[in-house]
Amino acid sequence: MIDITKYLNNETFLINDKNTWHKDLLDLIESNRPLIRKYKYVETYNFNLHEAAKECTPVDYKNLDRTNNYNDDFESLKECVKFELKKLTIIGYHATRLTNEEITKIKKDGLITSSKENCYKRAENLLLDGYITKEECNYIKSLCILNSPFESDRLGQIWFESGNCDISTKNIGLNNLYKDYGGETIRNGIEGTPLLKKLNAISKPCNVISYVKLNTVPIYSIDTLAKKLLLESDKRNISKISFEMYSESEAIPIIDIIFVNKHTKLKFIK
Repeated sequence: MIDITKYLNNETFLINDKNTWHKDLLDLIESNRPLIRKYKYVETYNFNLHEAAKECTPVDYKNLDRTNNYNDDFESLKECVKFELKKLTIIGYHATRLTNEEITKIKKDGLITSSKENCYKRAENLLLDGYITKEECNYIKSLCILNSPFESDRLGQIWFESGNCDISTKNIGLNNLYKDYGGETIRNGIEGTPLLKKLNAISKPCNVISYVKLNTVPIYSIDTLAKKLLLESDKRNISKISFEMYSESEAIPIIDIIFVNKHTKLKFIK
Protein backbone atom coordinates (compact mmCIF):
# COMPACT_ATOMS: atom_id res chain seq x y z
CA MET A 1 0.00 0.00 0.00
CA ILE A 2 1.54 3.31 -1.12
CA ASP A 3 0.50 6.36 0.96
CA ILE A 4 0.31 9.20 -1.57
CA THR A 5 -0.68 12.02 0.76
CA LYS A 6 2.72 12.02 2.47
CA TYR A 7 4.24 13.28 -0.81
CA LEU A 8 2.10 16.44 -0.94
CA ASN A 9 3.71 19.87 -0.60
CA ASN A 10 2.69 23.52 -1.06
CA GLU A 11 2.69 23.30 -4.86
CA THR A 12 1.16 19.83 -5.17
CA PHE A 13 -2.45 18.67 -5.15
CA LEU A 14 -4.43 15.51 -5.86
CA ILE A 15 -7.04 15.89 -8.60
CA ASN A 16 -9.34 13.39 -6.88
CA ASP A 17 -9.27 14.97 -3.39
CA LYS A 18 -10.70 18.49 -2.95
CA ASN A 19 -9.15 18.64 0.52
CA THR A 20 -5.79 19.09 -1.24
CA TRP A 21 -6.92 21.67 -3.81
CA HIS A 22 -5.35 25.11 -3.53
CA LYS A 23 -7.71 27.80 -2.29
CA ASP A 24 -7.73 29.83 -5.52
CA LEU A 25 -8.61 26.79 -7.60
CA LEU A 26 -11.27 25.56 -5.19
CA ASP A 27 -12.86 29.02 -4.76
CA LEU A 28 -12.93 29.54 -8.52
CA ILE A 29 -14.87 26.34 -9.10
CA GLU A 30 -17.17 26.49 -6.07
CA SER A 31 -18.14 30.14 -6.61
CA ASN A 32 -19.20 29.30 -10.18
CA ARG A 33 -21.18 26.19 -9.28
CA PRO A 34 -24.56 27.64 -10.51
CA LEU A 35 -23.05 28.32 -13.97
CA ILE A 36 -21.55 24.83 -14.11
CA ARG A 37 -24.89 23.23 -13.21
CA LYS A 38 -26.74 25.22 -15.92
CA TYR A 39 -24.10 24.35 -18.52
CA LYS A 40 -24.27 20.65 -17.59
CA TYR A 41 -28.08 20.66 -17.77
CA VAL A 42 -28.11 21.97 -21.36
CA GLU A 43 -25.28 19.64 -22.41
CA THR A 44 -27.20 16.68 -21.01
CA TYR A 45 -30.37 17.85 -22.77
CA ASN A 46 -28.54 18.10 -26.11
CA PHE A 47 -26.91 14.71 -25.61
CA ASN A 48 -30.23 13.03 -24.86
CA LEU A 49 -31.76 14.54 -28.02
CA HIS A 50 -29.01 13.08 -30.16
CA GLU A 51 -29.28 9.70 -28.46
CA ALA A 52 -33.03 9.68 -29.02
CA ALA A 53 -32.47 10.47 -32.69
CA LYS A 54 -30.09 7.50 -32.97
CA GLU A 55 -32.81 5.26 -31.63
CA CYS A 56 -35.30 6.67 -34.18
CA THR A 57 -37.40 8.10 -31.38
CA PRO A 58 -39.64 10.97 -32.59
CA VAL A 59 -37.86 14.22 -31.69
CA ASP A 60 -37.92 17.82 -32.81
CA TYR A 61 -34.95 17.68 -35.18
CA LYS A 62 -34.69 21.46 -35.19
CA ASN A 63 -33.49 21.18 -31.60
CA LEU A 64 -30.65 18.82 -32.50
CA ASP A 65 -28.47 21.83 -33.30
CA ARG A 66 -29.47 23.68 -30.16
CA THR A 67 -26.51 25.56 -28.74
CA ASN A 68 -25.61 25.92 -25.10
CA ASN A 69 -26.40 29.48 -23.98
CA TYR A 70 -23.87 29.10 -21.16
CA ASN A 71 -21.02 27.94 -23.38
CA ASP A 72 -19.15 31.28 -23.59
CA ASP A 73 -19.25 31.82 -19.82
CA PHE A 74 -18.21 28.22 -19.23
CA GLU A 75 -15.29 28.52 -21.65
CA SER A 76 -14.14 31.72 -19.90
CA LEU A 77 -14.31 29.92 -16.56
CA LYS A 78 -12.36 26.99 -17.98
CA GLU A 79 -9.59 29.35 -19.13
CA CYS A 80 -9.33 30.69 -15.58
CA VAL A 81 -9.11 27.14 -14.20
CA LYS A 82 -6.38 26.30 -16.73
CA PHE A 83 -4.43 29.37 -15.61
CA GLU A 84 -4.56 28.15 -12.00
CA LEU A 85 -3.70 24.57 -12.94
CA LYS A 86 -0.55 25.62 -14.80
CA LYS A 87 0.82 26.99 -11.52
CA LEU A 88 0.52 23.60 -9.85
CA THR A 89 2.13 20.16 -9.67
CA ILE A 90 0.43 16.79 -9.48
CA ILE A 91 1.69 13.35 -8.54
CA GLY A 92 2.08 11.12 -11.58
CA TYR A 93 2.66 7.37 -11.94
CA HIS A 94 4.88 6.13 -14.77
CA ALA A 95 4.70 2.40 -15.56
CA THR A 96 7.86 0.72 -16.82
CA ARG A 97 10.28 -2.18 -16.39
CA LEU A 98 13.78 -1.48 -15.02
CA THR A 99 17.08 -3.09 -14.07
CA ASN A 100 18.58 -2.36 -10.63
CA GLU A 101 21.15 -0.06 -12.24
CA GLU A 102 18.45 1.88 -14.07
CA ILE A 103 16.55 2.36 -10.82
CA THR A 104 19.64 3.87 -9.22
CA LYS A 105 20.22 6.17 -12.21
CA ILE A 106 16.61 7.37 -12.40
CA LYS A 107 16.55 8.11 -8.67
CA LYS A 108 19.60 10.32 -9.22
CA ASP A 109 18.79 11.97 -12.58
CA GLY A 110 15.00 11.73 -12.89
CA LEU A 111 12.95 10.46 -15.83
CA ILE A 112 14.14 11.50 -19.28
CA THR A 113 11.84 12.16 -22.25
CA SER A 114 11.68 9.74 -25.15
CA SER A 115 14.15 10.24 -28.00
CA LYS A 116 16.30 8.16 -30.32
CA GLU A 117 19.39 9.28 -28.42
CA ASN A 118 17.95 8.15 -25.09
CA CYS A 119 16.93 4.82 -26.61
CA TYR A 120 20.53 4.32 -27.79
CA LYS A 121 21.90 5.40 -24.41
CA ARG A 122 19.71 2.88 -22.63
CA ALA A 123 21.04 0.08 -24.84
CA GLU A 124 24.63 1.24 -24.28
CA ASN A 125 24.09 1.25 -20.50
CA LEU A 126 22.82 -2.35 -20.69
CA LEU A 127 26.09 -3.19 -22.43
CA LEU A 128 28.18 -1.34 -19.83
CA ASP A 129 26.30 -3.10 -17.01
CA GLY A 130 27.19 -6.46 -18.54
CA TYR A 131 23.65 -7.54 -19.45
CA ILE A 132 24.03 -7.71 -23.25
CA THR A 133 26.72 -8.13 -25.88
CA LYS A 134 27.94 -5.48 -28.32
CA GLU A 135 25.99 -7.21 -31.10
CA GLU A 136 22.80 -7.18 -29.01
CA CYS A 137 23.34 -3.51 -28.20
CA ASN A 138 23.64 -2.66 -31.89
CA TYR A 139 20.57 -4.81 -32.63
CA ILE A 140 18.45 -2.86 -30.13
CA LYS A 141 19.66 0.46 -31.52
CA SER A 142 19.01 -0.55 -35.13
CA LEU A 143 15.42 -1.57 -34.33
CA CYS A 144 14.49 1.35 -32.05
CA ILE A 145 11.15 2.53 -33.45
CA LEU A 146 12.18 6.17 -32.99
CA ASN A 147 14.58 5.68 -35.93
CA SER A 148 11.50 6.01 -38.12
CA PRO A 149 10.28 9.51 -39.05
CA PHE A 150 6.75 8.09 -38.93
CA GLU A 151 7.11 7.72 -35.14
CA SER A 152 8.10 11.34 -34.51
CA ASP A 153 4.87 11.99 -32.61
CA ARG A 154 6.31 9.85 -29.78
CA LEU A 155 9.33 12.12 -29.26
CA GLY A 156 9.83 14.27 -26.17
CA GLN A 157 7.19 12.61 -24.00
CA ILE A 158 6.91 10.92 -20.61
CA TRP A 159 3.50 9.39 -19.92
CA PHE A 160 1.80 9.33 -16.52
CA GLU A 161 -1.40 8.25 -14.82
CA SER A 162 -2.66 10.49 -12.02
CA GLY A 163 -5.49 10.61 -9.51
CA ASN A 164 -7.07 7.50 -8.04
CA CYS A 165 -5.89 5.03 -10.67
CA ASP A 166 -4.91 1.38 -10.60
CA ILE A 167 -1.12 1.19 -10.92
CA SER A 168 -0.94 -2.57 -10.34
CA THR A 169 -0.10 -5.24 -12.90
CA LYS A 170 -3.85 -6.04 -12.98
CA ASN A 171 -4.34 -2.84 -15.00
CA ILE A 172 -4.54 -4.24 -18.53
CA GLY A 173 -3.25 -1.07 -20.20
CA LEU A 174 -0.33 -0.53 -17.85
CA ASN A 175 0.56 -4.23 -17.78
CA ASN A 176 1.59 -3.91 -21.43
CA LEU A 177 4.35 -1.62 -20.12
CA TYR A 178 5.14 -3.76 -17.07
CA LYS A 179 5.40 -7.09 -18.84
CA ASP A 180 8.08 -6.28 -21.45
CA TYR A 181 11.31 -4.33 -21.07
CA GLY A 182 11.87 -1.06 -22.89
CA GLY A 183 8.37 0.26 -23.40
CA GLU A 184 7.25 0.83 -26.97
CA THR A 185 10.53 2.38 -28.12
CA ILE A 186 12.60 -0.79 -27.52
CA ARG A 187 10.03 -3.57 -27.03
CA ASN A 188 8.21 -2.97 -30.32
CA GLY A 189 11.41 -3.45 -32.30
CA ILE A 190 12.48 -6.76 -30.72
CA GLU A 191 9.11 -8.26 -29.82
CA GLY A 192 9.04 -12.06 -29.97
CA THR A 193 12.83 -12.42 -29.90
CA PRO A 194 15.06 -14.29 -27.40
CA LEU A 195 16.68 -10.92 -26.65
CA LEU A 196 13.43 -9.50 -25.26
CA LYS A 197 13.05 -12.57 -23.03
CA LYS A 198 16.59 -11.98 -21.82
CA LEU A 199 15.87 -8.34 -20.99
CA ASN A 200 12.64 -9.29 -19.19
CA ALA A 201 14.60 -11.73 -17.04
CA ILE A 202 17.03 -9.06 -15.78
CA SER A 203 14.40 -6.35 -15.13
CA LYS A 204 11.40 -5.87 -12.83
CA PRO A 205 7.99 -4.18 -13.23
CA CYS A 206 8.21 -0.77 -11.55
CA ASN A 207 6.17 2.38 -11.12
CA VAL A 208 8.04 5.66 -10.98
CA ILE A 209 6.16 8.09 -8.72
CA SER A 210 6.95 11.62 -9.85
CA TYR A 211 6.19 15.30 -9.44
CA VAL A 212 4.67 16.51 -12.72
CA LYS A 213 4.47 20.27 -13.24
CA LEU A 214 1.29 21.00 -15.17
CA ASN A 215 2.98 23.77 -17.15
CA THR A 216 5.02 21.00 -18.86
CA VAL A 217 1.86 19.18 -20.02
CA PRO A 218 0.39 19.96 -23.51
CA ILE A 219 -2.30 22.62 -23.41
CA TYR A 220 -4.95 20.30 -24.84
CA SER A 221 -4.44 17.98 -21.84
CA ILE A 222 -4.74 20.89 -19.42
CA ASP A 223 -7.95 21.85 -21.22
CA THR A 224 -9.31 18.31 -20.74
CA LEU A 225 -8.28 18.25 -17.08
CA ALA A 226 -9.88 21.65 -16.41
CA LYS A 227 -13.18 20.51 -17.95
CA LYS A 228 -13.06 17.24 -15.99
CA LEU A 229 -12.59 19.10 -12.70
CA LEU A 230 -15.38 21.56 -13.52
CA LEU A 231 -17.90 18.89 -14.48
CA GLU A 232 -17.02 16.14 -12.00
CA SER A 233 -15.95 17.96 -8.85
CA ASP A 234 -19.50 18.10 -7.50
CA LYS A 235 -20.03 14.35 -7.77
CA ARG A 236 -19.97 12.12 -4.72
CA ASN A 237 -17.41 9.88 -6.39
CA ILE A 238 -14.83 12.59 -7.08
CA SER A 239 -12.39 10.30 -5.27
CA LYS A 240 -12.52 8.08 -8.37
CA ILE A 241 -11.27 10.75 -10.78
CA SER A 242 -8.17 9.71 -12.71
CA PHE A 243 -6.31 11.27 -15.62
CA GLU A 244 -3.72 10.24 -18.23
CA MET A 245 -1.26 12.72 -19.71
CA TYR A 246 2.32 13.22 -20.80
CA SER A 247 4.93 15.78 -19.82
CA GLU A 248 7.26 17.44 -22.31
CA SER A 249 9.84 18.33 -19.68
CA GLU A 250 13.35 17.08 -20.53
CA ALA A 251 13.65 15.56 -17.06
CA ILE A 252 11.04 14.82 -14.40
CA PRO A 253 12.03 14.80 -10.69
CA ILE A 254 10.93 11.60 -9.04
CA ILE A 255 9.57 10.85 -5.58
CA ASP A 256 10.18 7.12 -5.45
CA ILE A 257 10.37 3.95 -7.51
CA ILE A 258 8.34 0.98 -6.33
CA PHE A 259 8.14 -2.63 -7.47
CA VAL A 260 4.58 -3.49 -8.48
CA ASN A 261 2.45 -6.61 -8.67
CA LYS A 262 -1.26 -7.38 -8.86
CA HIS A 263 -1.73 -6.40 -5.20
CA THR A 264 -0.18 -2.89 -5.43
CA LYS A 265 -2.56 -0.14 -4.34
CA LEU A 266 -2.53 3.60 -3.69
CA LYS A 267 -3.59 4.85 -0.27
CA PHE A 268 -5.20 8.23 0.42
CA ILE A 269 -5.41 9.33 4.06
CA LYS A 270 -8.30 11.73 4.74
